[in-house]
Amino acid sequence: MVGSEPGRQRTWYQTRVDKVEVAQTTANGVNLTVTISRIGRDGTVLSTDDGVFLVALRDGTWKVQARSMMGT
Repeated sequence: MVGSEPGRQRTWYQTRVDKVEVAQTTANGVNLTVTISRIGRDGTVLSTDDGVFLVALRDGTWKVQARSMMGT
């Protein structure tokens, strides 16, 4: 990698959501398990990440409150 901030350079072209499943719900929140893939410009899968998103109803709006991702 080159440039003034090589660790921050984006090497992937797009993100694909492969799977989303509801793990747990309440009236004011939901936990989602997700699998996403980072795709290169040539269409190859560069990485696949699994994670959990916490989405909560706050101030009348659903918002992502936290996420935890693990890459491969």
